[in-house]
Amino acid sequence: MNPTIFAVQLNVSCNYLNVLRVPIISTKKCNSSCMYNGEITARMLCAGYTEGKVDACQGDSGGPLVCQDDSVWRLVGVVSWGTGCAEPNHPGVYTKVAKFLGWIYEMIEVNSIFKFYSGQ
Repeated sequence: MNPTIFAVQLNVSCNYLNVLRVPIISTKKCNSSCMYNGEITARMLCAGYTEGKVDACQGDSGGPLVCQDDSVWRLVGVVSWGTGCAEPNHPGVYTKVAKFLGWIYEMIEVNSIFKFYSGQ
């Protein structure tokens, strides 16, 4: 997969989507003392630029972080938190979707069974 990913946020006041192209930052680098000093867990990933300037911000939580794999777009992260907005050495922190795939598949299966038996 291409390590460049896209964060997509809805600008409600203008009714359009903002699309940001941001690189993934390694967990090791993101956990360094000049960034998040060990706060990043295995269930998180960092994306953005060390110089800041481009980032998700307040109100973007829950938004998608996607990566194109050949012709398929894949959800790799969900906007979670960060320090300020587009601050140098504080990239965006995202929930790492791959760590929750088992739970996601389980929820899809449970809901499918419920809909089948309830006639929905």
